[in-house]
Amino acid sequence: QFSIAYDLYLLIREEVEKRVQAALERNTPKWRLKHACPACTYKLDGEEKMIFKILVTMDGNNSLKHVICQEPAMEDENGELTLGTSKELQDNREMVGDYYLSRETVDQWAKGVLQEMLPTGKYS
Repeated sequence: QFSIAYDLYLLIREEVEKRVQAALERNTPKWRLKHACPACTYKLDGEEKMIFKILVTMDGNNSLKHVICQEPAMEDENGELTLGTSKELQDNREMVGDYYLSRETVDQWAKGVLQEMLPTGKYS
């Protein structure tokens, strides 16, 4: 029963956050990108051009760790290599807000990119 109450609490917090962001007009798709840290994106007149305009981090390399925790790639009946199954427990929780991309958005391009990264030759 505690987990049900806690899930309800999280849903209420999520809904309140959505309404607050809407009231502050911070709910457009690119709002966070348009209002990034001013100190990080501000340019002075006459400032030397830098090699990198801004440095950011993504996910602490957790995505690569998930790829590594898979069974080895397998060849199907057509000789095509496919990714092995995951050795990890599936996490089906839905993340809300604008910090993360939805699973559907990622899946649109991820499978093709991963297939391109697989070696094309046969295993020796």
